[in-house]
Amino acid sequence: MRKTGLGQSKLPPVAINAAKQCLKHSPVNAVPDDFEITRTIPHGHVAAVIGTIKNLGIDRLIDSRHSTQRQLCLAMIAARILDPRSKLATSRSFAPDHLTDTLSECLGVTEANWNHLYWAMDWLVDKQDRIEKKLAKRHLEHGALVMYDLSPTWVYGKKCELVFGAAAKL
Repeated sequence: MRKTGLGQSKLPPVAINAAKQCLKHSPVNAVPDDFEITRTIPHGHVAAVIGTIKNLGIDRLIDSRHSTQRQLCLAMIAARILDPRSKLATSRSFAPDHLTDTLSECLGVTEANWNHLYWAMDWLVDKQDRIEKKLAKRHLEHGALVMYDLSPTWVYGKKCELVFGAAAKL
């Protein structure tokens, strides 16, 4: 393996030198005359978010098996990080004729509509207990205190266990 200035390469030295010469004598944005760019779609930020999601094991945390529902959930998580908006707007951004990035293509959800997203969220609710237990085991020590920020949440009534039940125990 020959060491180059930017890392390692398996290319023979003659190929590396040829590539260097091409890059040195060619403008960075040069496009051959017989080549036409019709559309480019940003990908780097999508790759970074999906890579981080996978490195953290969030995909396996949601479900160990690959499924349409899991991919939709991952797409919603990534979309929330990349460009937070409603489920309807998110689903519209997945359509091939409205792509603003490669997220839906990378996760295979280009045909998803808002109804599919809500279907995936219904599927996810059944897994909530298991996911919370795995997260707690991964991140909490015995006796740790967990606090919920409810400041952006509206609560109506007198029987919300999350709010009134926790306050009553204080």
